[in-house]
Amino acid sequence: MLQLIGFALVLAWNLPPASAPAECDESDVYIAGVPDNFEHPAEPSFPSLELVTYAKTSWPQLIHRRFDDDLTDVALIHTFSGWKGSVCGATLEIRLRAGRSVMSTNDSVRLELTGGDDHQRAFAYWTTIRNVTGSWGPGDEATLLLDLGNLPRYVNFPTDILPTLQDGDLDLLVEDDTAIDYAILRICECVSSEGRTPVEATSWGRLKTSYR
Repeated sequence: MLQLIGFALVLAWNLPPASAPAECDESDVYIAGVPDNFEHPAEPSFPSLELVTYAKTSWPQLIHRRFDDDLTDVALIHTFSGWKGSVCGATLEIRLRAGRSVMSTNDSVRLELTGGDDHQRAFAYWTTIRNVTGSWGPGDEATLLLDLGNLPRYVNFPTDILPTLQDGDLDLLVEDDTAIDYAILRICECVSSEGRTPVEATSWGRLKTSYR
């Protein structure tokens, strides 16, 4: 088991108002699953019809729709949705635990379905978990906090996927030998007040990882 490094992340509902970026009109929080340290009963995920259709017809493994489940060769899918304004920043927090299979070492997080038959290119961005954490294998746990305007470099995927959030949703797929406790998306809507200067989309947040 990896040793504790960094600092514990504070959940969105405990953050003081001052922690919101100054350039935000609003900072909206979208929670999937329950932060309960993988305790059962498991909680359902809610993927869009488009994501479900893609997963059933083109994804090479089985899919399921529950957080906390510890399964082998089964991916979790979920779609965040509901915001309507222009997005200037966003972070995605995900709590993960590698399963018992040694194949968990190559598990990945994939964001925003773009479609197509090539599952390597069917999402706007993806990265292996070990690319973020440094290593990943049976029993490891980590909380990822991904800045969607400044993502970790992986192959030649863009590191800024904020433009894909302007339509009001974000798809998530985590494969396929790793359990997901919860996922929290925080959306920073752009300042729209008259006379205020728009901000750079990539000015908010950094990438952090904490192990337990």
